[in-house]
Formats: sequence, C-alpha cells, structure tokens
Amino acid sequence: NQGDNLNDGSTASLAFETIEYALTQACDQDTIILLDGIYYEDSLHVTTELVIASEYLLDLDNSHISNTIIDGNNDGWIMTWSSSSSNWADTLTNQLVGLTIQNGNSTNSDYAGGLSVWDSKSLSINHVHFENNVNTLNQGGALWLRHNSAVQILNTEFTQNSTTQQGAAFYGSNVRLVMRDVSIYDNDVNGSNGGLIRVDGAKYWDTKDVHIYNNSSTSDRLIFLNMGNLDANAQFDSWII
Repeated sequence: NQGDNLNDGSTASLAFETIEYALTQACDQDTIILLDGIYYEDSLHVTTELVIASEYLLDLDNSHISNTIIDGNNDGWIMTWSSSSSNWADTLTNQLVGLTIQNGNSTNSDYAGGLSVWDSKSLSINHVHFENNVNTLNQGGALWLRHNSAVQILNTEFTQNSTTQQGAAFYGSNVRLVMRDVSIYDNDVNGSNGGLIRVDGAKYWDTKDVHIYNNSSTSDRLIFLNMGNLDANAQFDSWII
C-alpha cells in the first residue's frame, strides 16, 4: 500500500501505511478511511469507537468493496471489536463498511478467523465481504458474535468460509441481531448442529432477505437457532434456503 506511518494520516496523500498504526492514532468517534489495496494484517484490536471504511463510504462506488481487502494471509485471526456498549445507538459510531475480510485463520480459540465482536459490544457491518476465513479451534469461521453483543449485518456476503465446529459463516451467543440483504454461499461446512450458522440464545432477532445457497455440508443440521431469551418475537422475513 502507498503510505507511510511517518505521515499524519490527515489526507489520502498523507496516508498511514498500516491499519494497525492507524488504530493507535485514532480517537473515539473518528473515521478511518482505507484506500484501495490489500492490507496484509492480522490480530487487529479495535478498542475505540470508530467507523472503519473503504472509500465506498465517500462515493458509494461498489468497486471499493472488492478492492479494499484486509488479508490475514492465513497467519492469524484478523480483527476483534471491543469498543462501545451494547446499546443499538452505538452502531452509529461503531461501523465496518465497504471492504473485504479474507484469509483469516483463527490461531487462538477465543477468536473467529475473520471478525469477533466482543461481549456486550455493538457494531454495524455494512457492505462487507467475508471470504475464505477459517476456524479449526472453535466456533465462528468468518464471524463470532460473542455474548450479549448487538450487531447489524447489512448488505453483506459470506463465501468460502469454514470451521471444524459450528458457524462457518457466523456463531452467536445470546445475541441481538439485525440482518438485511445477506448472502451466504459456497461455504465449507464440516461442524455438526449448525455448521453454517449457529446461535445459542438470542435476545433480539430481526432478519429480512437472507439468501443461503450452494454450501457444501457434512453437518447434520446446517443451521441451528436457539431463540431462547427473546425480549420480543423473532422476525424471519424472506429467507431463501
């Protein structure tokens, strides 16, 4: 990537070189714009309230989604999000937008291969592609929504992710979840009882336009959803499987 961590990061021409360094310089409610390119980085901890986005956020050009890539190079898990509270309002200041997360490999059983949203935290995931992330140690190939997290997954794709346990696409525990226009396809499902998607408890569930297709599976249950602990009726609208 064209950039230098000696820059001040204030403009595209003065961009930092790495996401890791940008995270050390960011303050609460900052926005980090990633320029097109492949960022070979892993083990990224987001601990302040941030919007991390490609230039899609600025011009709505869909090409940025596939051209702005955080690539774990199969060396480690890619990102954890542990800022904010579990309030839905915090999804305004905690967002991941318009990019691809690929080739994450969970080398620690506490993390998904791609992205982990920590306990009682909130995040909006919008126009993100999760591709070829793997977890051989625990649940959550691409995404792990940890206990009591509040997450929006919008206009997002999960493809070619895998796990030897549950949740090749995502695993959640006692989650609050909104999904809109989500596609889950061509994933490699080996785990049992929810090898593709597994949810062990949900407090809120509002989902619409979820398309699940062409996933290879040795699982006895491709999807396992335990809707215990709901505060309101679960909403399943226009799921195509």
